[in-house]
Amino acid sequence: MLKNGIKAPFKWMNEIVCYQEDNRTVPVIPLALIEKVLSHAHNQATGGHFGVQKTMEKVKSIGWWDSLTNDVTQWVKYCTGCQVYKVRNDNRKPPLKPITPTRIGQIWASDIAIFTESKHGNRFVLVIMEYLSKWTVTCALKSYDTDSIAQVLLYDVVLKYGLPERIISDNGSSYLSDAMTIIINRLGIARSLTSVKHPQSDGLVERFNRTLKASLSIVVGQEPNSWCEYLPFITFAYNTSVQA
Repeated sequence: MLKNGIKAPFKWMNEIVCYQEDNRTVPVIPLALIEKVLSHAHNQATGGHFGVQKTMEKVKSIGWWDSLTNDVTQWVKYCTGCQVYKVRNDNRKPPLKPITPTRIGQIWASDIAIFTESKHGNRFVLVIMEYLSKWTVTCALKSYDTDSIAQVLLYDVVLKYGLPERIISDNGSSYLSDAMTIIINRLGIARSLTSVKHPQSDGLVERFNRTLKASLSIVVGQEPNSWCEYLPFITFAYNTSVQA
């Protein structure tokens, strides 16, 4: 029995009733604030309009209430923005054979996502994902060319996270160019190309691109040319969410 008659797993902390589970202690959310917490964890740009599991983990990091699991499930299920996007983009693909690295930083995968031109003149997002942790680097680009890719690869991956052993990419001309081959070879990075017949064989990045497009499509609303302003927020939301 805790002070003031409160029983475990509840406890007082700084005059607030908190809920303790495992190594996590969070405040008990009052009924009046539940919708605000759900909206923050799912609907805001840093929530990313992700699915039930990711939203659940984010909510649990904020607070607790008795019907949390059911409320999160229903909130995501009936989210208007998510439902509209799913109706327009219900194009399922079969599961893909996973690639399994043995350590973090060993394998990175790269792909390009194409968007409508933004107000800043960007039309592409270069996505580079670390395969084990799923940590993802994104960069909005005006042109999908060898120089642009090399700049991001060098300054946003190699110099921040170390030299990968292998890069997996599609068969785009920018990755197959002589200039890119020279850069890859000089850095000592092995390169794997996805199949021409099955370019989606790089399943992790393919799934991230679908998530990215879905989240951006929802948060930009009636301003589709503002997507690159939200790109860092959606990337942050993904990188700080629990990965399977």
